[in-house]
Amino acid sequence: MKKLLFTTAIGLLSLASCSSNDRGSEPAPVNPSATVKTQDVKDVDGATVATGKFTLYSLRENKVIASTEQDTDKWDIGFSKTIIIINGGTARKGKGAATIVKGTSFDALKTAPEDAAFKTDSGNSGDGLAITTGATKGWYNYSGPPSHLITPIAGNIIVIKTGDGKYAKIQITSYYKGAPATISDQAALNDSGYYNFKFALQTDGSKTFSK
Repeated sequence: MKKLLFTTAIGLLSLASCSSNDRGSEPAPVNPSATVKTQDVKDVDGATVATGKFTLYSLRENKVIASTEQDTDKWDIGFSKTIIIINGGTARKGKGAATIVKGTSFDALKTAPEDAAFKTDSGNSGDGLAITTGATKGWYNYSGPPSHLITPIAGNIIVIKTGDGKYAKIQITSYYKGAPATISDQAALNDSGYYNFKFALQTDGSKTFSK
């Protein structure tokens, strides 16, 4: 009987030791307070939409939203050729707004500006846009003929309020399909209007982008 009890005790000690070792090899849990979501987005098609229409994108869901949802707060930013719209203002149903912070970099921009810096959309073109359109006025430069290249302005970071009122920063990295390192004249004619960008979305409603 004593031998049986001793054997059982040894077995239980061995099992506890194994369980402890197993727990030690498990990955650390995800930090629940990490609220900044950073993503790289490739080839959002703003080239083939009909005139006056936009490709709508949700940063929250990191995907294109159906055009039938334009009159909702389910999207955050929209693209049509070089025009960018934001889901906020008198022209929209969301809580969005936008500003451009100049002379910085994506990583260096740690916090969103004060709310007074943000503008809203009152239309789909010209002065009705929060993000000004036109070469050198907003997010891009235009090379002119013969190449007609559109290139993001270095150091111009778009900061937006999303459709549901959160803050995000966006850097457009390329206007061409596949984000080629070298853009040919032919690519400028055939493969332009495809937005490549990275963004960081602060999901807790605060203005800080640092993790």
